[in-house]
Amino acid sequence: MMIVEEGLNYFQSLLADIQKAYRFSLEAHFEEDLTTLPGTKNRVRHALYSCQKIILSMGDLARYREQYNPNPNYSQAKKWYEMALQVNPKNGRPFNQLAIIAVSQYESMNLKKPPLDNNSRYDDYKYSEQKERRRDGSLRQEIWIRPDSGATNKRTLSQSDPEEEKKACIDELMLMPHDQLMKQFLTSYLHCHGMLFSRVGLDHFNKVLGETLNSFQALLQISPPKLSCTHLLQIMAINMFAIDNTQLRGYRIVFDDAR
Repeated sequence: MMIVEEGLNYFQSLLADIQKAYRFSLEAHFEEDLTTLPGTKNRVRHALYSCQKIILSMGDLARYREQYNPNPNYSQAKKWYEMALQVNPKNGRPFNQLAIIAVSQYESMNLKKPPLDNNSRYDDYKYSEQKERRRDGSLRQEIWIRPDSGATNKRTLSQSDPEEEKKACIDELMLMPHDQLMKQFLTSYLHCHGMLFSRVGLDHFNKVLGETLNSFQALLQISPPKLSCTHLLQIMAINMFAIDNTQLRGYRIVFDDAR
């Protein structure tokens, strides 16, 4: 831990020295992108890119420090990654690091869930069945009979419309505070891409994807809109990278040969 703290102090002092040597400040860059100004010299642009790498390293050190805590809090690492994203939004590295944090938070939440015994599972099933019956009242019962022993197994299934359930879920999301809804969408969105990039936890991908799409659809319906044109452009860029990164290698080879 002492090495991590010394590394953070070193990078902070190095960051201040670079701003002093090249006569610019990151605060002024955040207010107005210095890399796009015509009067900005190339050496200042290169210094900003170096600052982004330093800030990413600071975020990595903060993330490493929390990995050894029983209750990790990645807020400091997330702050550094978001700052690095502001320095140069064209670089995809901060998005990758934010996705790693989203996956780590999801895994830590699963570890905190206590295991359920058979009685609690049965009680939860009875409660969910009664809740479904009160909400809709349209349930169907299936009886499965084994041909060898004749044993029967009864299952009660819902006949509710999936579209109605999705609409009800979106309406419920729209009642949330807009900032909280935006945070929930970003977390689930980065979680999806973290799963695609790391190939970890893909068994839960469909569930997380459904939550992401519902949150995104709810965000599109609120007024005033929380998603700006820049947000939508960044989402499109990340999606295009995910499509190119996850496509089949065999298809890519065949396509290149055909071209």
